[in-house]
Amino acid sequence: MKQTSLRAGWTALVLVLACAGVALGATDIHSVGSAASEVDVTFENGSPRILLVTDYYTYGASPFPNEPASKLWVDPNGFDENVVPYLYVVNRVTMAERFLTLDTATGTLVSRHTETPLFGVAGDPILAPTPDLSGGVDLFGPGSIFGSIPGLDTSTGHYALVFELRNEAGRVISRDNAMYSYIDAVVPREGTLPGSETWTSNNAYLITDQVFVGAGDTLTIQPGTVVFGDGTAPVAASVGVLQGGSINANCSEFLPCRFTSALERSQRQTQDFGGLIVNGFAPTNQGLNPPPQGEGFTGPYGGNNPADSSGIMRYLVVEYAGQRFNAEDELNCIALQGVGTGTVFENIQCSGGSDDGIEWFGGTVGGTNLMADSNEDDQFDWTFGWNGTVTNLCALHRVSPPGGSDDANQCIEADNDNPDNEAEPRSNPTITNFTCIKGPGSSAPNGEGLRLRRGTSVQLANAVVANVSVNDDATSAVWIDGASSVNQLTTGAMTLDDVDDGVPAGAVPHPVGAAGVMTGNSFLADGAHPLQPQLAPRNGARGCTTRTGDWTTGFWLNWDVGQGN
Repeated sequence: MKQTSLRAGWTALVLVLACAGVALGATDIHSVGSAASEVDVTFENGSPRILLVTDYYTYGASPFPNEPASKLWVDPNGFDENVVPYLYVVNRVTMAERFLTLDTATGTLVSRHTETPLFGVAGDPILAPTPDLSGGVDLFGPGSIFGSIPGLDTSTGHYALVFELRNEAGRVISRDNAMYSYIDAVVPREGTLPGSETWTSNNAYLITDQVFVGAGDTLTIQPGTVVFGDGTAPVAASVGVLQGGSINANCSEFLPCRFTSALERSQRQTQDFGGLIVNGFAPTNQGLNPPPQGEGFTGPYGGNNPADSSGIMRYLVVEYAGQRFNAEDELNCIALQGVGTGTVFENIQCSGGSDDGIEWFGGTVGGTNLMADSNEDDQFDWTFGWNGTVTNLCALHRVSPPGGSDDANQCIEADNDNPDNEAEPRSNPTITNFTCIKGPGSSAPNGEGLRLRRGTSVQLANAVVANVSVNDDATSAVWIDGASSVNQLTTGAMTLDDVDDGVPAGAVPHPVGAAGVMTGNSFLADGAHPLQPQLAPRNGARGCTTRTGDWTTGFWLNWDVGQGN
């Protein structure tokens, strides 16, 4: 493609290129590989929002294509400074980068190992207004403005396409990435595994029916591995760890393990993957004779060992999951059933599920850095005596993907037991640093943020609940529902410490339709942005994250589910 057509194409996308750019030194410019310590961008309030996607997660093995197609959205979001676009491919193992740039000598897009902007040359990039690409543009693939990715590495491995905008000072103000892998084969799996197995990251795995890890066996999933659900399977294509079994998914920031749909991006729906279910021997309040049975035919759980270990789950992304058998029998993105404190559960994202994001059925397992967004029902749910300790919990009600009811209710729905609200051990988790944002974009923006009912207690500290219209109990930021849970609050057994629902003192309830936006935390108005949420407060620590070290901008998180279609 000639230089003139490239520039004409970009201009047509409302990026006005300057003929003579403002000189910009590269000394303060950082990227993913060259300054890994700065990889997490802290987005400014009102900075542009980006969404970058590929059509599939894996390539090179049947039935997947041989090279990625990619699409980009940019919303200026009111940002009025000039920016410099950078587009590059990073090897997620070696962190080597290849910058894609317009070669002014040949008029074509080329790949360079030196840090070079998309338009201009190293040390002299072209500054221009932030483009408004809110309608999306095809960057690579058939009919795209750039055609194929130049210098595309198709060797087996893990890569990411990265688009970022830098300001005149050279600092990254917005970034998104689209992870993809080249694999050797797609390996089908179903039924109870014959023994311990290792799922290697040079392959992808297709779940064609329920898969179970039996007692005494361990399923090891290498970092970067992609596990697909067969959405056409008659029974949920799920992965279950039975009591006494173990999962070892010790993944990483740049090599998360992903459970997702096998379909092309525009065709993905909820229930394409059945979900991840883990059964342990930690206590519940459901007794042991007989023990409780997991929903969706997932086996017994519960016991007398609070410290029970079911393995390691670290940097997991679970998408397009769940299965609805009937109103009382459903699979979630992740179900932790009688799981104990010996289990590691960190840096987890659950998106686009047909029921809840994460649900705890009793047990004592805790966790940190847990994100649930775009799930149809509740983002988080607990019942049957869960007593875990969680830090940094974030729930976003955004538009759910196709295939389900989109009946999004609460950020948290919490029970002890029904009908026995006083069952012991009582549900009483400890949650520190929590953010709940309802809409915009959700079909249920006015439901309550938290619904604590049926005898549950909780120890909740440092929480914000936004975009909730407070009119009555059923549409309140925090609804203590039922005499048993109310008693937990009035006797002091339940603590709600520094829970900011945005309602000024003496002004409860709000008039119908009044938004519960947090006073002094204007970031929340942008917290459910359809392309890329911005969750860090302007000052200090508030809710699930902080101004510095914002885990919600991590490279591993994916904001594509249900968005930008």
